[in-house]
Amino acid sequence: MHSNRETASDKKHGVPMDPSTQSSGDPWAGWQGTQAHPNAPTGGGGPGRFKVAGSLGSTDAWHGIPHPQAPGARYLAAADAYSGLGSFADAVVEERNGVFYVGLSAAAAMRTFTRTISEPFESTVKRFAAKSSLAVVVNGNMYKDDGGFSTLKHIAGNLGLPISSQAGNLTKPEGIVRGRGTLLGGVAEPQMYYVAWTEGPLGGYSFGHGNPPGDTTSAVGGLGPVIVNGLKYGAVNRYRHGVPDGAALSGEPDAKHKPFLEVRSNNTYKSFVESGPTVGKVVIGFGIGTHPVRIVVQPNGIVNASLDSIRDRLYEDGVRNAVFLDGSDSAMLYANGKFYSHQGPFKNMTNTVGIGFQLPFTILDPPGRSMGNIA
Repeated sequence: MHSNRETASDKKHGVPMDPSTQSSGDPWAGWQGTQAHPNAPTGGGGPGRFKVAGSLGSTDAWHGIPHPQAPGARYLAAADAYSGLGSFADAVVEERNGVFYVGLSAAAAMRTFTRTISEPFESTVKRFAAKSSLAVVVNGNMYKDDGGFSTLKHIAGNLGLPISSQAGNLTKPEGIVRGRGTLLGGVAEPQMYYVAWTEGPLGGYSFGHGNPPGDTTSAVGGLGPVIVNGLKYGAVNRYRHGVPDGAALSGEPDAKHKPFLEVRSNNTYKSFVESGPTVGKVVIGFGIGTHPVRIVVQPNGIVNASLDSIRDRLYEDGVRNAVFLDGSDSAMLYANGKFYSHQGPFKNMTNTVGIGFQLPFTILDPPGRSMGNIA
């Protein structure tokens, strides 16, 4: 039966009640917002898409997501709290000749993570993407498999025979992996390259030679160079017209030749190119424009997509730093809630390192911040 009087509970929370709908059994039944009041026993665990709610135990107004002390609200995932606001931005994904080119804003945070339980890596990817609201996930650096019988398991998986996932600690990443400001694993590879991201107003993306700096929030080492500090890398040195005679075809050029250098040789790049143009590729870069964070994924087996052609397109688009990660049938792309490129069966059971990219909530969150973030 409805009551026509204002209750003490109404005054306590500073919430205007509708006398025609208030129920003596539920003091919040008359809440006039468009959604259930978050403090209501049946409303606190809901989607939280309300406009204003009285704060718990005071007369101050509580705006935004459910009050953290409201019944049920503490169990609400961050993605659920924001799901009704339409604030999650999608990654821009373009396909060209079977190769996927992904663009993200400069506010995208790089969130590395590792598989720690025995499950297919793609299951880990979907779980982390959902919990951390990751717009994009790609596989990480190369790794060694210490599980034994790798070749036989690889063949069995490619033949469609069942193979089981192995424990994450049997995979050894080749290169340092950092996440959440801590060391997640891997071995030092000082002769290789890295991509890193640092949280904060003075942070952002960085690329370089050697191991990742120890003060970065997220980083992956052991990578190959594509473009570093505006200089292209390749299988051999290439020079502009007019270079003096005797310029070296590999290695560091002499001082008189260096000003003419257009492409710097690199053995890791050369070895990768020798695998053939159809081998899967994953590249992370940073350039200019509204979507400067650039990710390129070529699924394994796609023809007419050499590393040189990907490098040159990125350079023409204004990318001045880019590195390549583990390729072949390790190449994987998960974006906007679906897989664009799957890993091979064996890699899906052994891969450990994932690199996620998290876009800020465009309405409420500053760049790099995520409620409920686990990656």
